[in-house]
Amino acid sequence: MWKNLSLRMRLVLPLGAMIVAALLLGGISLQLFPSARLVEEGEPASRSAKAVAEALNSALLVSANPQQTLDAFVQSLGTSEAIRFRRSGTETAAHAPVEVRTPLGRVPHWFVGLLGLPEIGASFPVRIDGKQVGDILFAPDLVADVYEKWIGFLALVSSAIVLMLLTGTIAYCSTGNVLEALRSLGEGLTRMRTGDYEHLIAATGPPETQELRGG
Repeated sequence: MWKNLSLRMRLVLPLGAMIVAALLLGGISLQLFPSARLVEEGEPASRSAKAVAEALNSALLVSANPQQTLDAFVQSLGTSEAIRFRRSGTETAAHAPVEVRTPLGRVPHWFVGLLGLPEIGASFPVRIDGKQVGDILFAPDLVADVYEKWIGFLALVSSAIVLMLLTGTIAYCSTGNVLEALRSLGEGLTRMRTGDYEHLIAATGPPETQELRGG
């Protein structure tokens, strides 16, 4: 099959294969490395949530009115999404797919699934008089990380497409110039075999083909 390919295709196919391979390797790296990095980045915040739970439990132990202290704590905690309080008996909704919107549109769910985002949340019990009354939940927001990976993926794909177009164009034009020079040389040699020595062979093309003409 390779022997039947034109010179242009023999140049374009290996170059295209190299670019596609680089694109695949870049996509694999986007999938493999984020999980470990996100886990490492989430560890300090998880330890902070654990420290908050331990401090709250200590405060409830010495408080004259633990329930009032707990209510005041929950109110002061606000609406933080990373660290929040969940009362016992209430169910936390399952995590919905991460929704990320960018100036270029919404990040598709298939890309979020390919990232393989790890479960890095944690819960720590809160007790009053030895009875668990709730949990301190740690659930970090991964929107910024998904946005960063999506922009990187778009840049990678765009670069690969541009490189493929450029290499294809360069290979097509370069081989076309060489083939045209060789075609002109072949026609000149054919005329010489028929006894036509009046029309000189034009010295065109790259220096290598000009040397074949004796130019």
